[in-house]
Amino acid sequence: RLQLLTVLIKNPNILFLDEPTNDLDIYTIELFENYLENFVGAVIVVSHDRYFLDKIVDHLLVFEDNNVTESLMPVTEYIQESINSKKETNKQSKNNNNKDENIPRFTSKEKKEFQTIESEIEAIENRLSEIEKESLACGSDYQKLMELQKEKEELEQLLMEKLERWEYLTDLNEKINNHKKR
Repeated sequence: RLQLLTVLIKNPNILFLDEPTNDLDIYTIELFENYLENFVGAVIVVSHDRYFLDKIVDHLLVFEDNNVTESLMPVTEYIQESINSKKETNKQSKNNNNKDENIPRFTSKEKKEFQTIESEIEAIENRLSEIEKESLACGSDYQKLMELQKEKEELEQLLMEKLERWEYLTDLNEKINNHKKR
């Protein structure tokens, strides 16, 4: 935090930030977000913190599959659009295949996973809420805050994976039910 403060006191006109929220507590992150919203200059950020990026970024350069994509939409919206686009591509490729060969079915593992995934997602969301409360209660215990932030980032990543998986399994279940109706 002190290093960041010494840089900001110099009143730069461009900031290069690599994972700037990693070592900051919630209060400092909020102060930093407010500072950046009013910052006159360019800010180039590399981060996995979607909430931070949604709040401060107005222009994206996304590096994916050896390509650079430019976008003016918020990060969360970009991610959702990317997921939808991949689904549409998958759907088109499935439509090009022989329909008789592609009868939708759950594997036994997918069936078990489909039955439990909603409760797993709920448990992760509950733990994220607990982490928020614990973070606010920590005050200036930076070691504990860092541990909570790390756990939060891991859980957010896991939650995103579970939500994508839930979406896939729900879609597959819908296809199975539609196929049975035919």
